Amino acid sequence: MVSPLIDPAEKAVQRSGCVAAFRHPGVWRAIRSGLHGRIAVLYFEWAGEGYQSVVVQWTIIDSRETARGFADDLAAQPILPEAGTSLSAGLTFAETLFAVSGAAGPGRVIDISGEAPNNDGSPVEPVRRRLAASGITINGLAIVSGPDTADYYQRSVIGGPGSFVIPVADGRDFSLAIRRKLVLEIASCRDP
Repeated sequence: MVSPLIDPAEKAVQRSGCVAAFRHPGVWRAIRSGLHGRIAVLYFEWAGEGYQSVVVQWTIIDSRETARGFADDLAAQPILPEAGTSLSAGLTFAETLFAVSGAAGPGRVIDISGEAPNNDGSPVEPVRRRLAASGITINGLAIVSGPDTADYYQRSVIGGPGSFVIPVADGRDFSLAIRRKLVLEIASCRDP
């Protein structure tokens, strides 16, 4: 999420947390121990209904080098501020990206992080239901900005097989939270 509701330091924490996760040996071990020993990953940022941007294209991570390469590519990209929070548009955009991935696997997962409810575009609940019904799992990192953030993500955003929310109370915890989330997701796709 790159909405102006998140200040530049918080945006940098989110990005660097993702970079650190893909450089971490625990994530690499989870990938190698998975059903196929590899995953396909794409990183995009979203804000309001009119802003969804692929930052790093689909990448097959099948070695430490490709994991580091993905992290390096992500770290090198600028972070652009945009207005609004359209979880519905972000999720719909993610759905379209699966069709062009060129990869097939036992699971399709959308990781979404943010600190605000859907406040732009269509309601998020119908989109969540549609994606979950198609077998896509939506997991969330709820950056706790108020008492209801994690509850909102639990109630209105996540869905699909084995979906979960990890609340993040402090930006310094984002790297650990994203790493934990990736390992849990990879582990859940071990069985066909």
